[in-house]
Amino acid sequence: MKKIFASALFFFFITSCATIYQPKTLFGGYSASQINENTWKVTFEGNGYTSKTRTENFAMRRAAEITLREGYTHFLITDSDTYVKTSVRTIPQSSRTTGTVSDYGNFQYADTIYYGGQTYTVSKPSTNSYFVLVSETQANEINSLNGLVFNAELFLSQFLD
Repeated sequence: MKKIFASALFFFFITSCATIYQPKTLFGGYSASQINENTWKVTFEGNGYTSKTRTENFAMRRAAEITLREGYTHFLITDSDTYVKTSVRTIPQSSRTTGTVSDYGNFQYADTIYYGGQTYTVSKPSTNSYFVLVSETQANEINSLNGLVFNAELFLSQFLD
């Protein structure tokens, strides 16, 4: 019985929190694939407790990490898309009836309590970002694209989560 309770408690804590920054698992996370020499795609999938902004930030964080790992200083976002998968869940209805019957005076009493029967919506955001690795020189040459070119080291130093 203690093992069942501990497992249920563990499952509750795992599923009741926003997705953490981690490689993709059953509970969400990031994945990355290289498209060509300097172009990558990063995806971050959240769970029902993760905001769209959080998935976008985590996709950018992974892009910055890949940029530095590959020996570059900056990355250029070429395309980014955030979407939300929505599913509807219904808890089945159940009931419990209790009653009292008396042989004296033919008294009868019953009470029924209904549980469940609730429907709720779960939204799971995901972000896909395509980016190109660029050197500092290239970043300076294309600085007119301010807001699309990011300094990877600076981005990571300001990341709070």
